[in-house]
Amino acid sequence: MAPYGLGARVRRPLKDKDYIRVGEAFLQVYGYEHPKGRIVAFPKYVRGGRASPWRSRDGSAYLRVTPFYGAYGLRYSVELTRTLKVKVDYDPVFGSIVPTVEMGDVDQAYYVEEGLGQLRGDDPLERAALELVDALRENANIGFSDIGITGSLLIGLHNPRISDIDLVIIGEESILAVKEVLSEVDIIERPRDIVMERWLMKSFSHGLSRADALKLFKRKWYRGLYKGIEVSISAVRRGVLNYGRMTYKSLGETKLLAVVTERLNPFFLPVEYGVEVLRGPEMVERVASYDGFYSDLFYPGDLIEVRGLLQKVVGKDEEYFRVAVGVLEVSDGYIRLV
Repeated sequence: MAPYGLGARVRRPLKDKDYIRVGEAFLQVYGYEHPKGRIVAFPKYVRGGRASPWRSRDGSAYLRVTPFYGAYGLRYSVELTRTLKVKVDYDPVFGSIVPTVEMGDVDQAYYVEEGLGQLRGDDPLERAALELVDALRENANIGFSDIGITGSLLIGLHNPRISDIDLVIIGEESILAVKEVLSEVDIIERPRDIVMERWLMKSFSHGLSRADALKLFKRKWYRGLYKGIEVSISAVRRGVLNYGRMTYKSLGETKLLAVVTERLNPFFLPVEYGVEVLRGPEMVERVASYDGFYSDLFYPGDLIEVRGLLQKVVGKDEEYFRVAVGVLEVSDGYIRLV
């Protein structure tokens, strides 16, 4: 019998940035809280399209069905793949529309911490990824178990000509060590503005103008180039969270102007920042983002404008109001640096 009530093909609780294969589709796991017997995940690649540049090791072609990042990209992928075994329904705990799949429908699981061990250095992208990992481990003094990969490299669909390197740092102490070393050592190259603007074409769904998005992009220490290859670095928790530990009641779309007061959880989705509201619903204490675009971007004293979903959050020992972006209900929500 599988541990933790998991399916026979899943060895540990799935968490953010892991992947699963369901039939002929690859889905990215989202977050750390999952309803019993189900996994919160959204489609990324579906088999088909002979001209597609993404191919498995056996030569099968796959279409990328999430061409844009953010809530708009999530909605786009879900709409395109309703024939898959993806259930898109309102979840009473999250207080939001959430895409999930049944645990029993998972054919294979791909874990971020195991991805590097599967790379053989067969092509320039794999070799660059392994070299970059070695450089980060040596300079940040983190262990092999503290770093992994996600995206097309993890599931074996990468194309050396166009794919990027999506590294995953495991644990808060590890991501802080990597952040510090990248501020001191030129391991990855900061892209020029023209390159950033090209990358922003993937991010137009955030509800931001290009100028506002570029202003935020310049704060992203975790995006850059390594030997000319695009690199992104994200963080995941070491464990999962109990589904239902907090409940979220959605109260409709809202907009506010606020000052950031605290970096409550800047690394792990959903990221959260403490705020003091200057204009808008005064009871709001936090701004949260389910969109990784806003990870580790804001600091105390920043003036921000936010458009998103107003929620009342209730836990065993706490209760507060927040505004969430990166949700399907407000797919063009944003956090803008004023």
